[in-house]
Amino acid sequence: MQIDNISLLLATCAAALAAGGTFFISALASRRGGFLTTYGGAMLAIAAGVALFLAYDATFERLYVIGGTSLLLIGMAAARAGALQFRTNRFEGGRLWVSAAIANGIALLPHIWGYDGLSLILVNSASAVLLFQAAIDFWQARDENPAMITGLTVLFSVVGLSYLGCVGGLLDSQPLVLTAPPSGIAETINIVVGIATLTGVLALSIALNHQRLVREHQKASETDELTGAGNRRALFERHGDHGLPAECAVAVFDLDHFKKINDTRGHDAGDEVIRRFAEIVQSRLRQKDCLFRLGGEEFVVVLPGTPASLALSIAETIRLDFSRKPVLHVGQMIRATASCGVWANESGETQPLDLALRAADRALYEAKNSGRDRSFIAPPAANAA
Repeated sequence: MQIDNISLLLATCAAALAAGGTFFISALASRRGGFLTTYGGAMLAIAAGVALFLAYDATFERLYVIGGTSLLLIGMAAARAGALQFRTNRFEGGRLWVSAAIANGIALLPHIWGYDGLSLILVNSASAVLLFQAAIDFWQARDENPAMITGLTVLFSVVGLSYLGCVGGLLDSQPLVLTAPPSGIAETINIVVGIATLTGVLALSIALNHQRLVREHQKASETDELTGAGNRRALFERHGDHGLPAECAVAVFDLDHFKKINDTRGHDAGDEVIRRFAEIVQSRLRQKDCLFRLGGEEFVVVLPGTPASLALSIAETIRLDFSRKPVLHVGQMIRATASCGVWANESGETQPLDLALRAADRALYEAKNSGRDRSFIAPPAANAA
């Protein structure tokens, strides 16, 4: 039995509707819309456009092809916007509608003079351009998941090529004015490719969104909500099993008389002091350094590839910055200081994190007992297990 274009268009419409619904349900289930919501809208616009093309195939009425063209190009522009949103994590609605308006203006203008064949050539060309742009956006984000994103890039490129095939088919017959809906081999290949790749786009998009959610949840579980620094769990996840390599230093900070700030100024003021301290630390750290908040007013800084003298210098810079910059809270200046204990791994071997923290804590207690607002370094004897 031969399958005609109307049957294929019906299948395309059903597949696009199903994909759109699946995208929306997945976005709701994950409690974050993101690019899945954009793709849901793209699929529904494409499904509506294909439905009008079905009516055009059955009646050869120009209004149907105009409506179908408009909705198809809106769907293609939304598909491109979804790819851009995936790459940048921003939905650029203005760009979406500008792209759709430009594509529609170029593609539909020939209809005014009755050149529907030329219009369909421009429709297919604009669709190919938007799909290739989506492929490029995904390709630029491939570091997130090379295999899956390369798959999406290939799928969008293949569909884009199938639209160029339709352009070639229309140019080959050279009709500026159509006497019947186009129904050549190029159109059939385009519809079949669209149906075949839709499943892959759906599966890969949902899988990528799921991976992002997992990473976000893991990051949230390892991040201190008040300061944005890593928490105790993150510190031990990263260094608890593997230890600290040679020439890695640890600085343990504790804010001086912090309970007094909470008792006299309130916990909001205390939170502001903690946030300010974290900001000062982050501003002084190098890209390879990491800040963790162990809880309360205690912080740990891990300094890879840092000898003892440099670690102490970094700790002193942080301490002095904090003591010289009072915190403004509710119109009042709050002066606070911090004490620090530094440990540096100069043994030439990997050392356990627990050993490093104990040694740095002892140095911190010495700094506290010596009058606070100072930094002490653990003696060399503490640098070996």
